[in-house]
Amino acid sequence: MTVRVQSRDHADAYLDGQKPWQRALLLDVGSTFTKAMVIGPSGYPVARSEAPTTIEDDVMAGVAMAVARLPEQARGPYDWALASSSAAGGLRMASVGLTAPLSGRAGDLAALGAGAKVVASEHGMLDEAALERIEATTPHLVLLSGGLDGGNADALRHNASMLQSLRAPWGYVIAGNAEVAQEAADTIRNGKRDVRVVDNVFPRPGEISITATREAVRDLFLRHITKAKGLDGLMAALRTECEPTPLAVSRSLAYLADDGPVVVVDLGGATTDVHSLGGVRTERRAAELPEPETMRTVEGDLGMRWGAPGTIDAMGEVARSRVEAAVQCDLSREAERRHDDPAFLPVSDFDRAVDRSLAEVAVAVALERHAGKVVVRHRPWGDRYQVTGKDLRPCRVLVSTGGAFRHADDPVALTTAALASIEEAQVPSSPTIRVDHDYSLYAIGLLARHTSGLAHVLAEHALGAVNRTTEEKKAAV
Repeated sequence: MTVRVQSRDHADAYLDGQKPWQRALLLDVGSTFTKAMVIGPSGYPVARSEAPTTIEDDVMAGVAMAVARLPEQARGPYDWALASSSAAGGLRMASVGLTAPLSGRAGDLAALGAGAKVVASEHGMLDEAALERIEATTPHLVLLSGGLDGGNADALRHNASMLQSLRAPWGYVIAGNAEVAQEAADTIRNGKRDVRVVDNVFPRPGEISITATREAVRDLFLRHITKAKGLDGLMAALRTECEPTPLAVSRSLAYLADDGPVVVVDLGGATTDVHSLGGVRTERRAAELPEPETMRTVEGDLGMRWGAPGTIDAMGEVARSRVEAAVQCDLSREAERRHDDPAFLPVSDFDRAVDRSLAEVAVAVALERHAGKVVVRHRPWGDRYQVTGKDLRPCRVLVSTGGAFRHADDPVALTTAALASIEEAQVPSSPTIRVDHDYSLYAIGLLARHTSGLAHVLAEHALGAVNRTTEEKKAAV
C-alpha cells in the first residue's frame, strides 16, 4: 500500500497552531522492526503497529507493511509525519581527542549523546596505525576534538592533516580548541569533505559542552547517512526529516518525570543502552571531566541475541554456575543459540527463564558501568577515596524498554532484581519502575523537538498506563 501524507508543509506548520490537523504518523525504522504510531491533535495515540524492517531492499516496504497493520481508520492519509531510524546498525562515528580521559572522553560522550555508535576512539597524535584502525571501522562521521580553548593547538592541526586522507567518512565535526578549529576544518575540506565547526566539547577544565555537537551530527545524519541507508526515499514520501533513534530517546527523558534524575535502560539484541538525565555531582576537582546532564552509554558486549555470548562472559563464573544450576542448562550453548537466531522469541517457561537471567545480567552490568562509583586509590601514605561519575541514587523514575521486557512475565520484578544485584555503583536506590511496552520513547522524543505540550501528553499516557495489571488493561479496553 502507499503511505500518504497529504500536505507539503512541514510538521511545524501544524504544531505551532498555524493549521488544523487530524492525524499524524510517528515512525521508527529500527534495526529489526519498524514501529508506527498514529496520534491525534490531543497527543493521545490512536493506534500502533510494527513490521519487519526491510533495510536490505527498500525501507518503504517495511513502513507500508507497518501502516497496513494499523486499524483501517488509522491508515492515513496523514497531515504530517516524523521519523527516526537505527536501521543497518545506526549511525557509526569515530572520535579523536587529545587525551583519553579528558577531550577523548568528552568526544565519545558527545558522539554517544548524538545517537551514534562509537566504532573507533583514538587520542593523541594520530599515526598511520591509528588511521588504519579508524578506516577499518568504516565510520559515517568523525568527531575531532582536543585542546582547551586557547590551549594545545598542535594536536588539532596534526590530526586534521592526518584525517583528510580517510576514505570512509561522509562528514566531520570539529569540536576542539576554538582558536584553531576553523584552520583544522579548512585542512580537512581540502579533501572535499563536509565539515562542521562547533563549540569545543572540552573548552575549559571542569566543563563539558556537547549540545552543538549533537545538532551538527543530526544535520550531517540528515544530509548524508539517510541517503546511504536508503532513508531519503522515506523522507521524500513522508515529507519529513529523520534522526537517529537514540537521540530521540535521549530527548524523551525530560518528559518522564517532574524532578530528580531519570534513567532509561534500553535492552536490545546486540547492545544495551543506558540514558540518564541529572545526577551530575556538584563537587569535583577542577581538572576533572564532568558527565553531561543528559548522558548515554552503549555496552556493545551486552545483549539478548547477537550480544548474548558477551552477556554470559560478563556474568562471572560464580553467578554463571548459580544460574545454570537454577535453570539446568549450559548458558554458553543457550547464548550461541540466540546469537545464531536473532529473531528468536521465548515460547516455553525454560526459554523465558534463560532470557530473564540474561536480561538481569545485561541490565545490572550496563547500569553499573553507567553510574558513578567510589574508587579507592592506594597511596604509600594511605588509601584515598574518590567519587567518580553520576550519582543516580535519588533517581525518581527508571524506564525499561526493549523486547526482553516486553516478553517478560514480570518486567518490573526483572529490573528490580537487576538493581538489587549491584553492590558498589551509585545506581537508582528505589525508583519507580515503568516499562515502555509499546515503544513510545522514540515518539515522545520526536515530538519534543517540535512541541513540548504533545510530548508531555504522550509521555503521561504511554508510561502512566503501561504498568497497569492485565485486568486493568482489559477494563480500559
